[in-house]
Amino acid sequence: MVTVVVSLDEAGIVREMTAEGHALGFAKGENPVCAAVTVLVRTYLRWIEIGGIESVEGEAPKSGVLYASVGKPCRERESLFQGASQFLLTGLSDLHETFPRQCSLRVKRFKE
Repeated sequence: MVTVVVSLDEAGIVREMTAEGHALGFAKGENPVCAAVTVLVRTYLRWIEIGGIESVEGEAPKSGVLYASVGKPCRERESLFQGASQFLLTGLSDLHETFPRQCSLRVKRFKE
């Protein structure tokens, strides 16, 4: 099971996330659920970094584990980051609903 925990700030922007585990039933590197989670999370982090957030930190200390934190965007770019966060959450939520035994999603409030 891939477990994803996402922390949203008061503006609805993803500020922290963790993804841990592997979806079951496939050989390593061949699971579409794991691949989908990885692509969604990496794309979000890259988009945030390209979009101008100076503090994007992430690490993948071992296979199946990813931690990331994102700084607060300036007010002028807030709506862009809200949209990117909503896109990420929609994708992760769809994965959880479609593959509940392979992907778990928990959303919580970010505390500074």
